[in-house]
Amino acid sequence: MTISWAEFPVAEEPSERKGDVYRWRDGRQYIELTENGWGALLAWCAGPAHVVRCPDHTEKPPVVTTVTGPGGTVTRSESPRTAADQAEIDDEIDGYLADADVPPQPRGWRWFLALPSQCANARDFHGLVGSAFAGLPKDMRPREIRDVLSRLSHEVLGR
Repeated sequence: MTISWAEFPVAEEPSERKGDVYRWRDGRQYIELTENGWGALLAWCAGPAHVVRCPDHTEKPPVVTTVTGPGGTVTRSESPRTAADQAEIDDEIDGYLADADVPPQPRGWRWFLALPSQCANARDFHGLVGSAFAGLPKDMRPREIRDVLSRLSHEVLGR
C-alpha cells in the first residue's frame, strides 16, 4: 500500500496537555513526535490512521552553541532559531527519510501519534519501541529502521 503525506489528517490544536500526553476535545490522546528524522519516520510507518498533524505555531527552542576554547574552557551561548536554522533541520529530516525510501515530510507541521491503548504516556510508548530494537545492531540504516518501525506499527497500532 502506497501512502502520501497529504493523507495525514489535519487537526485543530489539542485542547489539553498532561505531561507528554495531548488530549483533543473528542477524548483522543496523542503524543507529539520528535522534530527529527526518527519522529518523521515513525509518523510515516504508523500511517494516517494513527497520526495527525496541526500547523506549527509553537515557539522553537533556541539554538545552543558550545565552543571549547584553549585550556578546555567551555563557552555556551543561545540564540533564537532562525528560518535558516529551521530549513537546515527540515533538510536533515528529509535526508533521513530519503535514506529510508520515504518522501520528504511537509514542513511547518507538528506531528502527533495516537497513544496505543497499552501505553499511558510517551515513556511507555518509547519503551515498546526500545523493546522492538532490543538485540538488533546499533548501526542500522534508516531503511532497516523503517522495516522495524513498520512491524511495530502493525503489531501495536494494528496498521
